[in-house]
Amino acid sequence: IGDQAFSRCSALVELALPTALTSIGAGAFKQCSSLAKLTLPAALTSIGDDAFYGCSSLTSLTFPASVVTIGDCAFGGCSSLTNVDFSAVTDANIGQAVFNRCERLVKLTLPAALSIINAFTFSGCSALVELTLPPALRRICANAFTHCSALAKLTLPTGLKCIDQFAFSNCTSLTTLIVPAALQLTHVGDEA
Repeated sequence: IGDQAFSRCSALVELALPTALTSIGAGAFKQCSSLAKLTLPAALTSIGDDAFYGCSSLTSLTFPASVVTIGDCAFGGCSSLTNVDFSAVTDANIGQAVFNRCERLVKLTLPAALSIINAFTFSGCSALVELTLPPALRRICANAFTHCSALAKLTLPTGLKCIDQFAFSNCTSLTTLIVPAALQLTHVGDEA
């Protein structure tokens, strides 16, 4: 599906994509504010920048195992999104600010082999309470979880090497931080 193909189709409620679809272009469904039901096809490998940005009625996402690339801000501003499930995905390149300002996101399952969480990826996910980071995670970039004000419990993986500046800034409810004895952390940025 090409870039901006169905952008701002505000009456679109349900989206049934072809099972053989492999790519969704940049801004393809941007600001389709009534889109509530989305099933991503099993062959999908790439989701472009801003592809579903501002789809404020979307509540749940399950990614197929085939997904390898998710562009910047792809699901940013999806303010009704409560559940994101990457459990079928082995590894993926998840861009910056992909779930930025998904204020109702409560449940998040990340790919087990995810090695980097890019800048602002989950910034402003103010309903996210608990987070277990994947064992393969090596780096958390700047502002990745900033303003996740409900985040109360965080478990760091042993192989984590770098937490950049402001990564968990303004996580005002964080009361439990589980740090493994063998943590390999070598860098923590300012106000991380």
